[in-house]
Amino acid sequence: MQDLRGSLPVCKGLSVPLPAYSRPLTQRRHRCRAEPVRKGNGEKDPLAAACPVPSEQQPVRELQALQDIFAFNWATMPLPQFVGRLGIVWAGFFATMGLPVSAVTFNPQDQPTEFFASAGLGSLCVVTIVVLRLYLGWSHVGNRLLSATCEYEESGWYDGQIWVKPPQYLARDRLLGTYTVRPALARLRTTLLGLAGMAVVLTAALAQPQQAGAKSPAIQQTSSSESSRTSSSEAVKPQPEYWDLVRQFEPWVLDDPDLPEEIRQSKPAGAVTLEPHSQHHFHPDLPVISFFD
Repeated sequence: MQDLRGSLPVCKGLSVPLPAYSRPLTQRRHRCRAEPVRKGNGEKDPLAAACPVPSEQQPVRELQALQDIFAFNWATMPLPQFVGRLGIVWAGFFATMGLPVSAVTFNPQDQPTEFFASAGLGSLCVVTIVVLRLYLGWSHVGNRLLSATCEYEESGWYDGQIWVKPPQYLARDRLLGTYTVRPALARLRTTLLGLAGMAVVLTAALAQPQQAGAKSPAIQQTSSSESSRTSSSEAVKPQPEYWDLVRQFEPWVLDDPDLPEEIRQSKPAGAVTLEPHSQHHFHPDLPVISFFD
């Protein structure tokens, strides 16, 4: 490359800047290096001077606070770590709550498929709730970053204000929302769809017809209670010698006009029918008591 210093006019008392291509390479790289934005208090942020929103309510600070909360930073982790965290949650609830609760409904020896499917489905519901909570948190921060306005409270709920973001502030927030929040939301949406598919598969496994002769502990307990009630009801039924006792001690009950028709039809053929004068064996002043009035 030809050096153009000699061709430039030289004047006394006047310094002529050198062209960019003629400067040393280290100097050119130094000028192209951008100074990073400090992540600290609002005073060190170059855009904080034009922002009337309190520091803790600014969308950028809310994003940083969200990433510091336990479990919310899972959405930005690499995929194997994210799946591993959810797997740990599922396995923990499966071992501590899913299996004991499922054992009450299904017999593990006679119904192993229904037993494990029920325990897995219950633990899957817990994981779905966790992922849904993560999605709601990231969605709230993403909406505040991508919005052209920012709602905030100066000192309390009664003095809410709306601040229109300047172009520089809006450009920075939308860059963060596009390249940080949207990938996390896309991953969480995909996770929710996968969890829904797994729930459908486990529900189909539970909907299979049970094997003949295989009864769950709850069904066995119900059948035993029904049999005990049946035996108790059979014990309450009138004994075969009931009408014999009636003929022996209260024969007038059989001829009572208020006697129900079904009892009249079931009256034994050998029942004794008293004549009207047979009632004079009792004292005439005593009233005749009927048990069907």
